[in-house]
Amino acid sequence: MEATGGYGLCADAVLEQAGLEVRVVNGKHVQNLPGRKPDMRDCQWIATLHAHGLLRSGFVAPEHLRCRPDYRRLRSDPIPLAAGHELHLQKAFERLNVKRHAGISDGTGVSGLKRIRAILAGERDPEQLLALCDAQIQKQKAPRVRESLRGTGKEAPLFALRPALEAWEFDQQKRAEWDQAGERVLRALAGPADAAAPVPPPAQKGGHNTPQIQKLHGLWRRRGGGKDPTVLPGVADYPLLQVIGETGTERGRNWKTEKPFTAWLGWAPGSRQSGQRRGSQKRGRHRAGRWFCVLARSVGRRVAKALGGV
Repeated sequence: MEATGGYGLCADAVLEQAGLEVRVVNGKHVQNLPGRKPDMRDCQWIATLHAHGLLRSGFVAPEHLRCRPDYRRLRSDPIPLAAGHELHLQKAFERLNVKRHAGISDGTGVSGLKRIRAILAGERDPEQLLALCDAQIQKQKAPRVRESLRGTGKEAPLFALRPALEAWEFDQQKRAEWDQAGERVLRALAGPADAAAPVPPPAQKGGHNTPQIQKLHGLWRRRGGGKDPTVLPGVADYPLLQVIGETGTERGRNWKTEKPFTAWLGWAPGSRQSGQRRGSQKRGRHRAGRWFCVLARSVGRRVAKALGGV
């Protein structure tokens, strides 16, 4: 069958369940004559080429590998939504004349959420709100935080604050559910732990978007055959997990050399041909290509290391 993006996934699944070996070929490899062709003639021409052994199948990941990117991509959807809801929280606090980030670096951390829920419950006293914060905040930043909590208490901003908090909590709940589903798939792919294997070094600390998976570093390290790219400065578990989820760990089966691999990532210049006209065009960058760029920028910012000067 000809590669048609997501439209061919259902047909691929049905044929696999019937016990057939599905081969997905590039549409450029089956073109013969210009002009419009009906689907019936097109599929007959593909069958003829396949019967003569002239078509080469692309890599089709097995079912147990295809489910992992689904969970990972679904998990990435609530991240920008949660960021938008945090802006709604910030706007509501500004209208209340409450400086939400004064003295607290993370407005949706433990101390920040306690203050938000207390304000929604009707608490307005700055001293009581300050008592809900962490002990270090009370000790070092008490005057600044106390003054930042003297708000107006208007009804309209308080009404906007509640749905923004509920929407943010809903996004966090869905991320946690997808983390649990992704953890089950990752554990199945990683296989059982080897008791004789050396203990992996501690991973670099990730950001707020890092999946909450127990022993994540050791799981994907087993999935990669013991290789650990996080020894490079600036490479953390989360972007590396995104790259492995898009490219897999057996890239030699998909791309024989680095040229088709960089073209698939969207780094190589594209070409366009129409009749006798040939030109270049901008190539769309794949998800894996974007994550490779994130890793490259992260490594490059480490100016104290040799890789940062390359």
